[in-house]
Amino acid sequence: MEVFHKERSNGEGKQGRAVLCWHPEVGDCRQELVFIGQKLERSRLVADLDDCLLTDAELTLGPRGLQRLPDPFPAWPAPTMPSA
Repeated sequence: MEVFHKERSNGEGKQGRAVLCWHPEVGDCRQELVFIGQKLERSRLVADLDDCLLTDAELTLGPRGLQRLPDPFPAWPAPTMPSA
């Protein structure tokens, strides 16, 4: 998995980046995850993100099967309305 993306700096700005990131089916639509900080440990970031990926067995379950898996996250607190 490549974490860091190098932009071409040829003066084309966003248009140049869009051309570099063009996909034949979805154009330049994409999601990016950016980490900004000091002394970031790239190997740790990659390992942590890799741990989030589905296993081959989980992939074979399909969307309905994945919905039956236990939720690994704690329950969210109920939203509260601000008092007037």
